[in-house]
This record gives sequence, C-alpha cells and structure tokens, in this order.
Amino acid sequence: MGLIVAGNVFQRLWLFLNLLVANVPLSFSAISFSIVLLGILTKAYTQEVLTTCKQVNFHTSQCVFPQFPGCYFCDEYNLWYQAAVAVDNGCSYVGGISVLVFFLKALVSWRTFIDEMSSPVTTSPAGLIFMTMVLSFAGKCGTLGAVLVFVASGLHLVIAIWFIYMSLAYQIIPDPGWFPNTIGIGLCAVKVWFYYPLLGHFLIAITLMLSIMYYPIRYVSSDS
Repeated sequence: MGLIVAGNVFQRLWLFLNLLVANVPLSFSAISFSIVLLGILTKAYTQEVLTTCKQVNFHTSQCVFPQFPGCYFCDEYNLWYQAAVAVDNGCSYVGGISVLVFFLKALVSWRTFIDEMSSPVTTSPAGLIFMTMVLSFAGKCGTLGAVLVFVASGLHLVIAIWFIYMSLAYQIIPDPGWFPNTIGIGLCAVKVWFYYPLLGHFLIAITLMLSIMYYPIRYVSSDS
C-alpha cells in the first residue's frame, strides 16, 4: 500500500512538473536575463569601487577572463569582493537553470514549443534565452562554459535567420520584439570574441548588417 501511495505521489509530481515546464512562456527569459545582468553589474561595480581591485590590461596573465568595460585583478580574500562574486555566481546559476527549463520545454512539450516558434510575434523573446546563456557561462565552468557559449551563439544565429524568414513571410516586424533575435546577437559576438576573436568578428559583422537593415524599417514602420 505504501509503495502505491508513493507511486501516486511521484506520478502527480511528475505531471505537475511537466505542466509547469510546458506552460513557461518564452517571455519569462527576460526575467532570467535581468537576474544575470544584476550579478554581472554587482561584480563590476564592486571591482570599480574597491581599492583592492586594480584594472589590468586585457592581454596579461592577471586578466583571468576579460569583461567590458575593463578587466580587474582583485584581492580574492576581500569580503566585499567575495560577496560580489557570490552574487554574480548565484545569479548565473539562476540564469543557467532557467535556460535548462526552456530546453526541457522543447523536449517535454515540443508541440507547444514548435507552435510558439512558428510566429514572429511569439518568437520575439527567444533570443533572450541565448543571451542569458552566454552571460551565465562566459568565463565560468572552464571548457564546458566555452562550449556552451559557442552553442548558444550558434543557436542564436539560427534563430535570427528563422526570425527574418518569418518576418518576411508574415510581412510583419514585431516592434520592439525584433531586437532580441537580431541585434541582440551582438552580445553573443562579444562573448565569443573573448574566446575566438575571428568568429566574434564574424558575428559582429552580422550584427552591424542587421542594425543597418532593421533600424530604418523600425523608423519607417513607426512613422506609418
């Protein structure tokens, strides 16, 4: 009897988790993106304020992983710096888990996911998922983090191409929803540049072309 009750509990829990993952909207990625940015900005502000942190050149051994607007070499035993690093890592973990939820949604509820990815309006926030992914893993987790950054950048490029195709097919430009899937790939370009400059320049070139293409359309559509 106890095994049957436990089995029913786990079955209900599994069903609840499936429904929860299936109903997570793509727009939820905006919250995850903001949380990851909060961690990065907290650490950057702490590095600029603390006297125990010194700005160093990007191309030195003291620069473990460069982050704009500068690279800092800090006293790792400073309590304020440790707290800032903890906040940054905690926010990155939250972002990484939220990204995992969206990938689970694509696996568990793939019909719903495909339906959301079949319109330029509902696809608009998708780019934020990959922007969150590169911010969460860039400079962290060693080789695995670098691989995830490259994977996120590649998927973001695929989303950009798919979004442009749908926009042309539907003859609609979701304003301002076009930004995450198009110009937003510039964030991935910067993170990739830290690992492999040539590929980063390629993505930056794509970002510039999309900027030239989309900004005039945005102003024309707003005027009309």
